Amino acid sequence: SIFSLLIFLSFPLLLLSLVSIIVVAILTYQIFWASEIVFSSSRVYIIITTLIITELFLAISFLPTSVYVNSLLITIVYYLISGLSRNWLMDIKDSKVIKRYLINSAISFIIILLTAKWI
Repeated sequence: SIFSLLIFLSFPLLLLSLVSIIVVAILTYQIFWASEIVFSSSRVYIIITTLIITELFLAISFLPTSVYVNSLLITIVYYLISGLSRNWLMDIKDSKVIKRYLINSAISFIIILLTAKWI
C-alpha cells in the first residue's frame, strides 16, 4: 500500500520512507515478541531489518515496474531477513533451514523479476 500511495497519490518519498520505517519496526518487533524472544537480544536485529527494508524500499521505488512487483520484492526480502534472524535468535542454526530460506527467496525473486513488465 505504501507503493500505491507513492504512485497513485503522489505522496512524498521521504514521508513514505518514515512510514515504512515505523511499519517495518513494529512488524519485526511483533514477530520476535510472538516468538517469545527477549527485546534486549532482538533490538539490534529489529534496527538492522528496518534499515535494510527501508533502503530497499527507496531503491525499488525508482524501478520502472508495477506496484505489485515492487511490493513482492520487498516482501520476499523481508521474509528472508526476518525468518533468518528469528531462527538465529531462537538458536535454530541448522543449515537446512538457512538453505530453505535462501532457495525459496532466490527462486521467488528470479521468477518475479523475469515475469515483470519492465515499462
